[in-house]
Amino acid sequence: LLWLEATQVNWPPTQPDWLKRGPSHWPLANLRGRTGTFRLPWGQYHWQTGGLTFDLARQALQLTQVHWQQRAAARAQQGQMAQLQFKGFDFGALLTGKGLIAKKLEATGFQVTATTDRREPAGAVVNQPLPLARLRQLAWPLHIDSVQLHNGQVRYHELLASETGQLRDGYLHFDQIDLSIAPFTNQVGNGLTEAHLSAKARLMSTGQLEINAIFALDSANGYHRLSLNSQGFALPALNPFLEPVARVRVVRGRLNALSLVAQVTDARAQGRLDVYYEGLKFSVLDKRDLSTTSLRSKVAAFLANLLVRNRNAKPKARPGPLLGTDRGFGRDQQQHWLTARPPQPGTPRATAVGG
Repeated sequence: LLWLEATQVNWPPTQPDWLKRGPSHWPLANLRGRTGTFRLPWGQYHWQTGGLTFDLARQALQLTQVHWQQRAAARAQQGQMAQLQFKGFDFGALLTGKGLIAKKLEATGFQVTATTDRREPAGAVVNQPLPLARLRQLAWPLHIDSVQLHNGQVRYHELLASETGQLRDGYLHFDQIDLSIAPFTNQVGNGLTEAHLSAKARLMSTGQLEINAIFALDSANGYHRLSLNSQGFALPALNPFLEPVARVRVVRGRLNALSLVAQVTDARAQGRLDVYYEGLKFSVLDKRDLSTTSLRSKVAAFLANLLVRNRNAKPKARPGPLLGTDRGFGRDQQQHWLTARPPQPGTPRATAVGG
């Protein structure tokens, strides 16, 4: 009972009289400025809310101005939501220890910033489950029929140090995020076998993304099916991430279309990545100061632009592979679920989908 622990409310072991007498006697409450800490199997979170309102008769629970932060070794996360609203909230299940159960959860105005600091040790080696597979680690039941997030922003930073010790900060920014998951649960049974996710977002204020995924709730290996599509945008928009992290600067180029279809389990990822682009030219940055003036950078850029074709147009007469054929990848379960592993020697060159 995360909220009860955080607000230091000691509920009696038996049902109070007002709960027994029925909804007409259930109270309203409005609490402000609550703070607390709760622990989940994958980390400890510190949170604060500007206001908490609940209406037991209408089965409604609302939190406003919610802030949280979490840090584990080299990874950190912080976020906020303008409003978090539960509808059809089962207070009886919560008070009697039967879990967190609700019909709907809506969040608006959420902002999340996640950071990976490559300068720090990664910490203890632990298996990294796929996203919804984490829910199975919870010791208490969780079931929400529908989760909807509106008008969100996510910003990811990766911090590195150059050879001269200077900080390099690469980032990706997603905004205009609308996401829905149905159901959001760690319960299986009564014909419930899959959770469906759909999301739309904008990448670096220019590229439109559309994501659809299916998560198998009853699969022992955490089976996921994922599709991602993007419409055209100017590739130099990715430079704030590519320059510090990959030491590559896109001088010009346009992504006309991107399509990813993948099947992912805890141990393996298999799928296809199709990319159409045109007018591509890029520079290779010096690893010491990220400049393009050194002889080493100029030679590397010349060879790279010579080997990588600057145009990958969509065929008009037939659909076909863009960067390669379908491909399977082993997944290192001690790495983040989006981390790709290089192809093994002797395998044919093809498009890779990271697990």
